[in-house]
Amino acid sequence: MENWIQTTITTIIVVALLAYIQKLSKNENTRVSDQNFVVKTPNTYLSIFKWCAYIFAIILIIVYFYNGINFNNYNLVFLYIGAGVSALIGVINRLLSRWKIEINNDKIIYYSPFIKKDTTTFDNLDSVEITKQNSYILRANNKRFGVINSDFINKGTFLKRCKAENINIVSKKDS
Repeated sequence: MENWIQTTITTIIVVALLAYIQKLSKNENTRVSDQNFVVKTPNTYLSIFKWCAYIFAIILIIVYFYNGINFNNYNLVFLYIGAGVSALIGVINRLLSRWKIEINNDKIIYYSPFIKKDTTTFDNLDSVEITKQNSYILRANNKRFGVINSDFINKGTFLKRCKAENINIVSKKDS
């Protein structure tokens, strides 16, 4: 009987959190116009990553104090591993927040997760390849310019703009 109640409560909490996350993501739109917008990772994803890191670290500290600030000799390693996992989640969050493409009129500015910044224009953009995972690979001046992940917001606006600029759109879903 207790397992059924515990499962029901957990399910209700998870469904409520998912509904709230969906509500947040529907309100998210950074598009100013079809000429000026940003294609990026949704802030909802970044918030989830950030809060997971915080909650994980807080639970780790609570367990540490609950055990009387002593994990014995070998259990202290778990504290360090936990702190490392929390820091890793923070680093991933930072990298995802950096990855974006800004469209300012005719100018395309690509920011990669690893601090690389590249600039081109729609005139130099050769093609947009749509992969099987629904990501976009941008090619400019006959080389790979950047990638738009399948989860990015304003991705449809970018594709619409590419069609308006008569840029070749190649679908690799069929191959």
